[in-house]
Amino acid sequence: MKFNYDVRVEWRANGKTDHKDGIALGGIVAGAATNGASTEKARSVPEMRKVFDAANQARAIIVFIRLDAKPFFPSKRVFDFLAVAIHDATSTKNALILSASCHGLTVDKATQTKLGDGWFQAVTLKLGDEDFKTELP
Repeated sequence: MKFNYDVRVEWRANGKTDHKDGIALGGIVAGAATNGASTEKARSVPEMRKVFDAANQARAIIVFIRLDAKPFFPSKRVFDFLAVAIHDATSTKNALILSASCHGLTVDKATQTKLGDGWFQAVTLKLGDEDFKTELP
C-alpha cells in the first residue's frame, strides 16, 4: 500500500497565529530514531494506527518533509496543532484511510536525509501533554 499525506500545522510567531497546509511528506516514523515504526512499512490501517500509538509511547515523531516544501521548521518552534490525513495512493479516488492530530508539539531538531531518490528534512517533534488521536473516515 502506498500513501499520500495532507498535512496542516498551526503555530504562533510574532504574536500571530500562522498555519501551513499541504506540506509534502515522504513518511512518518514514531519516536526520535529513524528505525521506529514507520508509515511506509504499514500495510493496513491497524498498522498505520500503531505508528501513532508508538509515537505516543515514545513521546516523539519524525516527519520527513520534502526539501522543496516550505516552511522549514526551526528548532524549538512550538506547534499549536498538527493534523495529518493519510490517503490510499493506490485508490483511484485517493481515499482517506486515517487521520491523526495532536496539539502542543515542539520541534526538537531538523536534519537533512536521503529517502529513496529524494532529499528530505527529517523533523523530530516532541509531544507535549497530549497524545496523537487517530480517526477513521
